[in-house]
Amino acid sequence: MSGQGLCGRGIDPQALPRSAALTDLLLGGAGHGAGGGVDREGLARELERHLCSARLPQRVRVTGYLLRTVLGPPRPPTPWRPLGPFRWSPAAVRRAVGLRGVRSCVEAGGGAPATAVRGTVEELVAEGRRGLGRPGGLPTWLSTLATPALAVVEAEAATWATQLWSAIEWPRLGADVQVGDADAAWVAPAARVRVSGRVDVRVPRPVGGPALLTMLPGHPTVVSRAELGLAALAAALGGRPPRGGGGALPALVVGWWPESGRALALPVDGALLEETAGAVARVVTSMAGTSLADR
Repeated sequence: MSGQGLCGRGIDPQALPRSAALTDLLLGGAGHGAGGGVDREGLARELERHLCSARLPQRVRVTGYLLRTVLGPPRPPTPWRPLGPFRWSPAAVRRAVGLRGVRSCVEAGGGAPATAVRGTVEELVAEGRRGLGRPGGLPTWLSTLATPALAVVEAEAATWATQLWSAIEWPRLGADVQVGDADAAWVAPAARVRVSGRVDVRVPRPVGGPALLTMLPGHPTVVSRAELGLAALAAALGGRPPRGGGGALPALVVGWWPESGRALALPVDGALLEETAGAVARVVTSMAGTSLADR
């Protein structure tokens, strides 16, 4: 489970943000599918062995954000430490609210993302005020905010939704495209680890598994391959695939960085799954403050 440098099929930055380029990649990018060339059961056993060896003191959710924090440049000078309990904020909810807004636009066959986001926030606030949200959940939190704070939430989510909406030629993706239904996850109970891969858009393809699109902040880094591979790894290890995926492994994972106008497409094959599993193991080891090589 060794790491590799950043490589894969990208799009010429001069071609973006033209949505045709990213749409072509989702529909026509080559993908091996089904994790070709890897022993998935063997990979799961090896990864679980590494994770259990770390002896984590608490449950850990390995996400793309955690990969960037622990393994991305610049490397942290000290072992990873918990950042404290999760707190709602406009930045923390922009993806969840933005995805619901984009899904509304897709279902309506068009529309303005900012308008859809405003409607989404109004619906969530109404749910919270009626007591329909779980305690501490997003609707409950939004229902406690004053009008100026809600405006900040809408602005953050509308920006996020507009970046995703304008990146793709949605009619070309067909009626079965899925937006923000669920992320992919795999749990190793004995190791107290949950691997969660972000999925913003799932695009069925005529041959092989679907293509998965994830929108990310900033620009690609040396950990971007592993970050994009998390959803594929979770599915390959027998975890929960994105809702409606029918258990099919993705053939292609695509990252889109709107802030830098960059995109990266990676076929889901043995190399990507091995690399991603290695990154997960290194993150967990770092968080445990131990070195597996010393055991």
